[in-house]
Amino acid sequence: MADVFSLELAIYFVLPPFLLFVAAFFSADIFVLIAQTVVERDIKRDTGVTAMAILIGATMSGSLSAYWVTQRLSVAIVSAPVIFFAVGGIACGRLLQDHCYACTKRRFGPIGFRRGFVVSALLSACTIVPISFVAWFATQLK
Repeated sequence: MADVFSLELAIYFVLPPFLLFVAAFFSADIFVLIAQTVVERDIKRDTGVTAMAILIGATMSGSLSAYWVTQRLSVAIVSAPVIFFAVGGIACGRLLQDHCYACTKRRFGPIGFRRGFVVSALLSACTIVPISFVAWFATQLK
């Protein structure tokens, strides 16, 4: 029986959400910069942290699932940018807000999937370098 306050439980249940938050917090500025150029509107940093947490969490769980199913590291590495792009397009299309020109009360609405995938494509281009570094490091381990 494991102790509730053991280090093993902390590593498995506390460390992953903490690392996800740290990665989302520090990468939110890149997201906000890219999103502001596409949407041409001020984007809150909180939105950037939320979007990056969704993207990083979905990418990690998707690529780990791909590795678990196939037991091939190359499949997990290739699936990571594909998952990042797909989830990023959907998440950015719904999370980011833009002015609704048809509305008379200056309401804001989602930017839509087309512009969401533009933001996701620019973010995916920024992740090629870290993913290439991880792929290189992973191939050097064997």
